[in-house]
Amino acid sequence: MVAIIQKLLPIFFVFFAAFAVKQSRILLPKHGEQLLKLAFFVTIPPLVFVSALRLQLSAHLSVFLVLPVVLALASFAVGRLALRGRALPPHKRAVLLSAPMAVNSGFALPFVLALFGSAGAARVVLFNAVNNPILFIWVYALVAAHHQPRAGQVAKRVLLSPPLWALALGLVGNALGLRLEHHVASALLGIGNLTSWLIIAGLGLLFAPKRDHFRGALYIAVVRIGLGLLVGTAVVFLWHLHGIDRAAVLLLAAAPVGFNLITFTAVEQADTALAASAVSYSLLFALVLAPFIVWLASA
Repeated sequence: MVAIIQKLLPIFFVFFAAFAVKQSRILLPKHGEQLLKLAFFVTIPPLVFVSALRLQLSAHLSVFLVLPVVLALASFAVGRLALRGRALPPHKRAVLLSAPMAVNSGFALPFVLALFGSAGAARVVLFNAVNNPILFIWVYALVAAHHQPRAGQVAKRVLLSPPLWALALGLVGNALGLRLEHHVASALLGIGNLTSWLIIAGLGLLFAPKRDHFRGALYIAVVRIGLGLLVGTAVVFLWHLHGIDRAAVLLLAAAPVGFNLITFTAVEQADTALAASAVSYSLLFALVLAPFIVWLASA
């Protein structure tokens, strides 16, 4: 456990340092959004490309393609059951149903990179290949349930995603046996390895726990993380996973609510305040649980 904490300590330091900087008003939440966008468009694609290119493809890795579907279906089923018969405003109901399905897989990336390097990142890349379409199509449509979903806008978000294209190119290159020169691969990974610090600093700047909507936010956090851990544990036992695969599955399954949800609710005029509270509280819970999840997965 001590060795795990030593590896993860820089992540927690950067997160809380960024939060302190925001509280001092040196930087603002909008700067956190810019850091996450910088990671999404600049540093994640080369990391994804090299990771996919080097990935040793095998049947057991299919679990990372199946996991996001199982998590989304389980969260949707529990949400429908929990909300059945409750008289709630449509804009609030949409968030309560969709939020537990919005998995912030980027949260797991700094942890798997710190512990397992690019091999861990490759697992997150595969998970995202399915999770991103679920997020931008199904979750977005649920948020927009009290409006008419903009199908063209959703399709554009998915198809123009740089990490998705980087994954496709990396997997094609992998299948063709393409190998990069050492200095080229090192340069790309040098850029990609900045991802951890951009993401964790961005999350620290965006972290804003408030008492508003606490009950709703707590429900969302429990379903997203608690149910996610149950599903992840079941998947680990069914697939007989160990080591890096077991740790990656559990970290992804217990990831917090994605920040995309706040964007979706703002665009579709749903309950943005509830979404923001859910994102922050689930992030806090996930940060507390992450070292224990890694320790248990490594036992």
